[in-house]
Amino acid sequence: MIYRLFSIFCITLITFSCSPDQGLLKVIPKDALFVVSMNTPSLIQKSEIYDSDQYQIANFFVQEFGQHPLGNTLESPQDIGINVFENLYAYGIKNTITGTPFLCFTAELDKTAFLEEKVATFLQHSYSEKVNDWDVIYNGQWGIAWNDAQVLVVRSEHPTISIDIKHTLEQLTSLEDTESHYNSEDFITKLNEKADLGIWLNINQAKSLPLLSEYSYLIPKLRQDDNNIHFNVNFEKDQINTDIAILLSEEDKEAVLGSYFKKTSNTKALQNVPEDALFVVNTAVEPKPYYNHLKESVSQVDSVKAAQIDFFERFWLGYKAKVSTDEFLEALGGELTIAVTGEQKLIGRHNKISYQPKFLAETSMNDLKLFNNFLKKIPYLRRSKSGNYYEWNFLSWNFYLGMHKGIASFSNDREAMNTVDNEGLEKSILDGAYGSYFSSSPFTIYLDLNVNNYPASLKDNLTKNFSNYIPNYEAHTSVFDKMIMYKDGEDQKVKVSLHSEGENSLHFLLKHLDKVYSEQLIL
Repeated sequence: MIYRLFSIFCITLITFSCSPDQGLLKVIPKDALFVVSMNTPSLIQKSEIYDSDQYQIANFFVQEFGQHPLGNTLESPQDIGINVFENLYAYGIKNTITGTPFLCFTAELDKTAFLEEKVATFLQHSYSEKVNDWDVIYNGQWGIAWNDAQVLVVRSEHPTISIDIKHTLEQLTSLEDTESHYNSEDFITKLNEKADLGIWLNINQAKSLPLLSEYSYLIPKLRQDDNNIHFNVNFEKDQINTDIAILLSEEDKEAVLGSYFKKTSNTKALQNVPEDALFVVNTAVEPKPYYNHLKESVSQVDSVKAAQIDFFERFWLGYKAKVSTDEFLEALGGELTIAVTGEQKLIGRHNKISYQPKFLAETSMNDLKLFNNFLKKIPYLRRSKSGNYYEWNFLSWNFYLGMHKGIASFSNDREAMNTVDNEGLEKSILDGAYGSYFSSSPFTIYLDLNVNNYPASLKDNLTKNFSNYIPNYEAHTSVFDKMIMYKDGEDQKVKVSLHSEGENSLHFLLKHLDKVYSEQLIL
């Protein structure tokens, strides 16, 4: 059901418009799951999409709207008086009493009589009444409310009792100005930014999504409910660019960003990461506050991981290294770099061949003596031929550990350790197109999104794992390019780009969605 709701939401993005209007925003509650806005004049100018009938998916919303509840004769939203060149918002909510999810639309009306005519003709078997000075008509699955200025449409994917729809309409049409986070000056300001498409996603709701819920303990705990992720999407000639900002309340900015992140980052370790790396994380955090947050969060959601943390503290730190957890955390510098650079072929017992991603993990250390003492406690550790790092064999896998100029390194790739030993690469990730983001931010994540650039076995593993979360995952992998997420000032920002193979990027996206739609994977 959620994926079907998301499909309708996607089509709405392609069909309608949205410009700032506080009257329309008033019916959006502050705990909305998501909110979508669109700059239709810009999209029409860039792609002439409104006049383009070649994409079946572009008419999907009209078809859905026409069948439920206004009948199959509805050809366009203009038939019911909606001004498609001005304002429209799509958003998701849950009924405050039953928890039923609803997909909602609100738009400006320029010809109220058109709507009333269609309602009178096609909704003969529904309830009709006045609610909070709005005309309302509803049944068990649909509800429509309108006044002289706007229309509000509410839909549930599953039939509900009619009173559920009525209560939802009452809930939305009775909101006070202060009850809508989306009726604020900050929100209006964001809407006025130059973007073809704006999307707001409630962070607390996002943490419950299947793909994120498993790792939600990694996300710092947020105290307020009005924290949102804001997407600004622009369609350029041959690519789609997205800027994503994590918008935190003032309380959470201080509690989360002020407590966990340092002001600057040490990029010395990045000189050992190749320019064509598949995945890179570079952070500069305060070790003790973040570790304590992680430990507390894990204990609440995963008893197995909590036991592993406890074993690490008691056995490796307390028994082996003879140090307390606090002493260990104080020895860490806080800078951490993790990179996946490719894969390597392994030959195990009975000549069994397997493949393993190549990784390199590096962290700054304040106490070299503690690190060296820790290494001495690891069994079967031996020095490399160069003498500058250690080798460790575990279940036929080779790992390498070492310290070089205050940076502790851990890898399963001998070549990577030799690079560390030889003062880094001639051309690293810092020399690439995204190098400036790493050097200016204490929190950066880089990801090559095009799995066609990945080694075959790694691509197969990703396809197998992510197909559980993303229907038709393989159909999406060839259109994505690169992603860079970085901390900029008080907020985090993300940049994502999509290839569109030299053609109009919006038409390219529609063709891609058509491919998925035609296979009935978003229905």
